[in-house]
Order: sequence, then C-alpha cells, then structure tokens
Amino acid sequence: MRYHMQRKEREITSEESLHSILRAGKFMVLALSYKDVPYTVALSYGYDEDENACYFHGAKIGRKMDYIRANPKVCGIVIQDRGYVNGECSHAYRSVVIEGTMEFVQDKNKKSQALTKMFLHLEDHPEKLIKRFEGDHDAISGVTILKLKIESLTGKQSKE
Repeated sequence: MRYHMQRKEREITSEESLHSILRAGKFMVLALSYKDVPYTVALSYGYDEDENACYFHGAKIGRKMDYIRANPKVCGIVIQDRGYVNGECSHAYRSVVIEGTMEFVQDKNKKSQALTKMFLHLEDHPEKLIKRFEGDHDAISGVTILKLKIESLTGKQSKE
C-alpha cells in the first residue's frame, strides 16, 4: 500500500537525490517482522547502484537471520543527520526509506563480489580488506551475506 507524504514540500522526488543519500550513508536501520513481533537493527551496508541493491554481512545465526528467513520483506531507513537546530526544536536531515526483499547470497564468488562492494562503499582505503578476502573461500564461507533487492525508495528532508 502506498501512502502519500503529508508535507509534500519536504518530499524528495529526484531519483538522483535519493540515490545520493544511499551513496553517502554508511548504515541503515532495518525493520523486520516475524509472527507479528517487530525488530529493528542498525547495520553497515554497501550500496550497488547498478544492481539497485544493498549488501550486508553478519553471523550465520541469530535473531536477525531468523526474522529474515521467516519474512524476507524488509523496510530500512538511511538518514543524513545535519544536526539539531537550536531554538527551533527541529532537526536538519535528509532521509530515504527503502522497501524491498532480502535474499541470502550463497555463491562464493557472488559473496566475494558483495564484500568488495561493501568495502568500496564503507572504507576510505578498501584495498587491504579486498585483498584479504579475495579468493579466500574459507573466510568467505564463514560470513553470511545478505542482499536487499530495492523495490521502492521514498525520501524526505527538513526545510532548508
């Protein structure tokens, strides 16, 4: 179900602006649900604009993985915090809400590629990490890689 934004003047409609928030962000808060029990978790991510996807890594077991296995439909938010505005009881920000489907990446080569995309997105100097995992299928097999296939993006910003 699509909702319209109440404050249209704050809606970000430019695809480039929405993608720029994802390119600049380093972590996303994901909302998950399992048997009517909600759960949120903050995760660092790697954004792949060409694939319209975000990648995450984590342990093989745990609450997050159980929730995703039970219900792969997720919603996330990335916020560019521009600081609190004193005297106005307001906050300057830009945000994008992501809706999509999470899938587990199983293929070792695709897992390696996903890690590389994460390192390139997150690290100032990713070369060392890329080299460490390049072709090391044993190290890669111990990591769970998730791919969030983006189905919709909506954006909002504070008044400028």
